[in-house]
Amino acid sequence: MKRTGFSWRQALLAPLLAMTLAACSPSWQARMPGEQLPVLDDQALTARDGARLPVHKWLTDAADPKAVIVAIHGFAQYGGVFRYPAPALAARGISVYAMDLRGNGAAPEMGVWPEHELLIEDAQALVGEVRKAHPGTPVYVLGYSMGAALTLDAMTRPDAPPVSGLILAAPGLRSWQTLSPLERSAFWLAAHTAPWKELDSWALTPVVSDNQAFMTENMEDPLVQGDIRIDVFYGVVRFMDRA
Repeated sequence: MKRTGFSWRQALLAPLLAMTLAACSPSWQARMPGEQLPVLDDQALTARDGARLPVHKWLTDAADPKAVIVAIHGFAQYGGVFRYPAPALAARGISVYAMDLRGNGAAPEMGVWPEHELLIEDAQALVGEVRKAHPGTPVYVLGYSMGAALTLDAMTRPDAPPVSGLILAAPGLRSWQTLSPLERSAFWLAAHTAPWKELDSWALTPVVSDNQAFMTENMEDPLVQGDIRIDVFYGVVRFMDRA
């Protein structure tokens, strides 16, 4: 008589496979222990959990500023990449603030993707503190690429601080629906079997500028990430999907 059902080998293999996948699950940067009100000083935003997130500032000398822009950087970048447009804006009466998001630049745990809600909370906290520092001045949030996805999610929630407007530059909205079933399956498998494997972001992301000097400077900047873990790519796609 032919036997049916799982053999003892299969019964042992199933939990072993489950434990292997769990051990190889993507790593997310977690909230630090602690709880406080966010504080913005001359160099950084101290977040609700006590994390210090560097903030870059380009403040106008105008006696009557036209506006303030809170700029949210793109994938694998940091707040300092706004050093090109920000001085020109400041010269025209518009101050600019740009923060290093967690896992990026000089913020904690560079190269480790943060939990989704931490990014939302940090962005809202920075906007709220900038509004306090500039009462009566219009505040806009500019999100570039992945930063635009963060801006959409963070600033359209009921608890978001009010702003005068959102500026979405080349918004990163490449969600799961834009990938084929084969691409989605391969991506999930890679993120859950070899999340630590690093890939060259410069080879995988599109060219964002024809300014070769700008591109070369960014590729040589140690605070701009080049080799990036697979689970970070996985995290950013999940993030854009929610946006």
